[in-house]
Amino acid sequence: MGGVCECSKGYVGEYCQDTTCPNDCNGRGKCRDFTCYCDMGFMGVDCGIIKCPKRCKNGGFCENGMCLCPPGFSGEDCSKE
Repeated sequence: MGGVCECSKGYVGEYCQDTTCPNDCNGRGKCRDFTCYCDMGFMGVDCGIIKCPKRCKNGGFCENGMCLCPPGFSGEDCSKE
């Protein structure tokens, strides 16, 4: 008769051979050794942050894949005055 493995936290699988990652990388990356390796366009510990297509300029910041520009600036990357 075989036993059933009871895995420690962070491990899964029939023999507890696989590691888990935060939020299963939100389905936006691959999990290896407790670390999410995010697909292109995503970032963060759990790949939960959508990257902006370009780096936000002039003090703008990225939120949900879009640059939010400070007053006086506009455009996809906040480069237009």
